[in-house]
Amino acid sequence: MEEHVSRRRWPLVVLTSSPFHGHMTPTLQLATALHAKGFPIAIAHSNLNPPNPSNHPSDFTFLPLSDNNLSTIEKYASFTDFISALNQNCKASFKEHLTRLIMSQGNKSIVVIFDNVMHFARIVAVDMNIPAIVFRSTSAAYFPAFLARLQIRQQGRFLEEGKSNLSLVCFSVRGY
Repeated sequence: MEEHVSRRRWPLVVLTSSPFHGHMTPTLQLATALHAKGFPIAIAHSNLNPPNPSNHPSDFTFLPLSDNNLSTIEKYASFTDFISALNQNCKASFKEHLTRLIMSQGNKSIVVIFDNVMHFARIVAVDMNIPAIVFRSTSAAYFPAFLARLQIRQQGRFLEEGKSNLSLVCFSVRGY
């Protein structure tokens, strides 16, 4: 059985994650688990908070994405603006890396697993006819908080993006 597993041609798994610890760590853990099952791994990452290749198996391939030197979130009006810039800036270099991987892999298949924050990866994968799987690294508390945020916004009690200098609006959320 062990010999059969080693001869199987697994697809190259290209994972991409947002640069935040709550996203990067679970993505790298998934990569390590897939690698243990025999999958070849490539990690596409922004230059902001990149993973350290020496902390991972030597046959992992690390693909730095050109993020146009996004050095800090603070220079953006909102977190949403930062995420939008990150996605816009990384898209072209991700496509270049995938094109290069396709050329070097020959007939070997590729699959992309992407962090839901890094939605550019899905767009590129679909455009290139590569299967793509979304990976949500959020906790069980995320979805109720997301619903509460929507409810607060619908009730008009949510601060507008970019208006961070306004006094904090006090509110209570019931039912969550």
